[in-house]
Amino acid sequence: MKKKCFIPGVVAIILCFLFGQVAAQNIGIGNNNPGFKLDLSGRLKIRGGQGSIASAGIWLGGINSDSALNKAFMGMASDSIVGFYGELGAGWSLNINAINGRVGIGNLNPSFPLSFSDQAGDKISLYREGNGNYYGMGIGNSTLQVITPSSNSDIVLGIGLSNSLTENMRVKGNGIVGIGSTNPLLAGLVVDKKVGATNARCKYYSTGVVI
Repeated sequence: MKKKCFIPGVVAIILCFLFGQVAAQNIGIGNNNPGFKLDLSGRLKIRGGQGSIASAGIWLGGINSDSALNKAFMGMASDSIVGFYGELGAGWSLNINAINGRVGIGNLNPSFPLSFSDQAGDKISLYREGNGNYYGMGIGNSTLQVITPSSNSDIVLGIGLSNSLTENMRVKGNGIVGIGSTNPLLAGLVVDKKVGATNARCKYYSTGVVI
């Protein structure tokens, strides 16, 4: 059974290291029933040193044979940015500006409430199907992409809640658009609403019916 050592203050750590069996003891600071090797009641302050490599924070090691290797860091990325750093290549992947509360994902200088890295590609996955494709958003070549996993998946605009949505517009996976129609099949654009225009024009090479 592990022994327990309780002395208020940091002196507890020093005495336990000096006088015995640290490996077999739980150390409590501010409590007399430590459940872990170091069990602290209340807040802990870590101060930063000089330079960015001495910022306040905690390194996390791996498990088993990798326990001595630094895998991740939680702490200050700069004087006002706190974040999570992945040592194996992720870098500063999740960050918060402590002054304005803006959050950056892959972005150390978020300019908006939520900012992503300034690179094109997949950005948000809301739901992923088994084939790896997803419902979400991305950035292409000068384009904002709203993405579905297949041609059988639609994009719907509406009001209300997800399980009781009042649908106003649907873009089907095959490109057909329905306004006021939940199942547009007759043409590229199906409008089941009144249509009004102050200035409507069809180009001379267009085909079809103008009303």
